[in-house]
Amino acid sequence: MRKELRIGLCLFGVFLLLNVFDETPELLLGMLFGFALCFEMIGILPDRAYQKLKSWKRRLKGTSRP
Repeated sequence: MRKELRIGLCLFGVFLLLNVFDETPELLLGMLFGFALCFEMIGILPDRAYQKLKSWKRRLKGTSRP
């Protein structure tokens, strides 16, 4: 399991806990849910698409790793 998927699942768990047991502002809950979905979608990408995304991110940063 990729670390992005783990992060997304943890964020979603925190979202559910805050939504049920605490009076959390809607803006915070929405941002948390959005980040969770983004991380989960990145985590479940096929290997080829995942590697393309990582190489695009490296080029965007200006660093080059093999």
